[in-house]
Amino acid sequence: MLGLIGGPLVCLAGILVIYDIIEAGGPLQAVMTIPEALWELSLGIYLVVKGFRPSPILEAPPRVIPDPSVGVSG
Repeated sequence: MLGLIGGPLVCLAGILVIYDIIEAGGPLQAVMTIPEALWELSLGIYLVVKGFRPSPILEAPPRVIPDPSVGVSG
């Protein structure tokens, strides 16, 4: 949720700085970037603690043991 709120706030802060409505590096811009910083911090902590989930694409394919009675003509 922090990323969904923080990302647009960072964009809005950048736009406000470009149009000289707020001061670059000022307190309002710093406050508007706090949710994004918290999101990135929490994501990093989550990945360190819980780890990445293994991808099923990278797992070895199941071994198939052929049945000797299949395909034998007789």
